[in-house]
Amino acid sequence: MEQPSPQLLNIAIEDSGIGIEEAQRRQQNRDSDAKRGHQGMAMTNQRIDWLNVGKSEKIALLIQDRNQISPTHTGTLVQLSIPL
Repeated sequence: MEQPSPQLLNIAIEDSGIGIEEAQRRQQNRDSDAKRGHQGMAMTNQRIDWLNVGKSEKIALLIQDRNQISPTHTGTLVQLSIPL
């Protein structure tokens, strides 16, 4: 017998800023350390990994540049799925 899908809390956050690709391009043009801006995401991913330890249903995080979804959009889409 197939196990039922877990209930999920789905959270979607959209912003209409410049987007991930444009922000990275601008960072590279500034002649500064491009690695500096990635600590926040690394820490977020590490926290999600810790929360997922020993769990059969995992928290999922997806971050997309909105122009990859539709070329006429700018900004970022963040989707977080948390099993309940």
